[in-house]
Amino acid sequence: METKVHHTLIGLFVLLLTAAAIIIPLWLSAGFDQQQYKTYVVYVNESVDGLSVNAPVKYNGVDVGHVKSISLNPANTQQVKILLAIREGTPVTTNTTATLTTQGVTGVAYVGLKGGKVEGAKPLVVKPGATYPQITATPSIFMRLDTAISQLLNNLNEITHKFDQVLTPQNKILLNQSLENFH
Repeated sequence: METKVHHTLIGLFVLLLTAAAIIIPLWLSAGFDQQQYKTYVVYVNESVDGLSVNAPVKYNGVDVGHVKSISLNPANTQQVKILLAIREGTPVTTNTTATLTTQGVTGVAYVGLKGGKVEGAKPLVVKPGATYPQITATPSIFMRLDTAISQLLNNLNEITHKFDQVLTPQNKILLNQSLENFH
């Protein structure tokens, strides 16, 4: 009789240990996260290189959610569709904008949210025919820098072209003669 009790206790101990080995990692990995999230969509017209699923979403630098999914927009393959899971209670309004940002030296990409004035701003709602409310995207610093450099190069090319038009062979001779008269 005594051996049966020991085997039963050992079996019960093994079952409890197995259950703990399953439940504790789930609990530690936030499997029991009680936060409520709302899903929003952002369409960006630039590369999302470096951004990944579960990347943070930050509102003025504060973690408020994560990236749920990243895909091409089926209606416009020049755009990337990003689904965001944002904690309920985060002030996402019609003034809120989303920007792709990188963090410090590491270059870890995340979605940064900025809000305008909260007073008078309306909460985002789902537009007819859409599945989720849409947050307006603004160009990242890299996209703005790329645009500014492209414009600068175009302006330099235009100036060079105009300068070449002014410096015809005849004008070069006249300019040289004028410079010699200054001596």
